[in-house]
Amino acid sequence: MALLAPLYKEFRENSEKLIASFSDEEMGIIETYFSKTIEVMNETTQTLNMP
Repeated sequence: MALLAPLYKEFRENSEKLIASFSDEEMGIIETYFSKTIEVMNETTQTLNMP
């Protein structure tokens, strides 16, 4: 696990910089996209799990 810690730290820092680069409006669009994508994925999963 200690081997991965430096990689995760760098990933987290770069992710935070990326998120900070978006405006509030852009973040809203991204949030809407992912929320609706999750809904579609859940609906698809339910369909596949039906007997």
